[in-house]
Amino acid sequence: MRIRQFISIFVVLIGAGLYAQSPGVVTADSLKEVKFLQTAETVIAAFAKGDSAALNRFIKPGVGIYYLERIGVFDRIEHDHTIEHGYGGSETFNSFIGIKHKPVVCSSLPEYDCGAEAWSKQGTFADSTGSDRLLTSTAKWQNKYGDQHYSKVDISEFEDLEAASRKIIVTVTSGRSLVFSLTYMDGQWWLTIMDFVSDDCSA
Repeated sequence: MRIRQFISIFVVLIGAGLYAQSPGVVTADSLKEVKFLQTAETVIAAFAKGDSAALNRFIKPGVGIYYLERIGVFDRIEHDHTIEHGYGGSETFNSFIGIKHKPVVCSSLPEYDCGAEAWSKQGTFADSTGSDRLLTSTAKWQNKYGDQHYSKVDISEFEDLEAASRKIIVTVTSGRSLVFSLTYMDGQWWLTIMDFVSDDCSA
């Protein structure tokens, strides 16, 4: 069993280009990267199948999942503990069923151009150049202009959450792209944020 697990890790390391950087060395950081890539692929596959039970296994108890949504011209934060209830309706959930994706590429993330109605590049990408701060900035915006209120403790928790997170974008040429964040906590990657605003040009 241990040999099989090592072979699996070795294959993923080769695919991620990590083994080639330090032949013969499997570090804690490289194992963390392997877990990230495996979790990202599993979560994407669960969305493609519409498997809410599988997705719920990646939502950490006590943390839950945050949804960034745009209502009219205003971005809002919704929070829940399972994928079903705060999801924005079954129509949104079903829009990801059958989504096609290429292997995850770790690079700068694509940006959505509302004028062209297209992403700056196509594929499946995970941020490797910095942490996204959309959850924190939305909470601060709501404190100033919206009807949602977040305490300093809330803001600090959002900042810590995003500092430990990586964003994944699965672009599509038509329909809704899949945008979510995984957060590393207690030795595991968890699904913590769904972003419905990055390719929403309704504002």
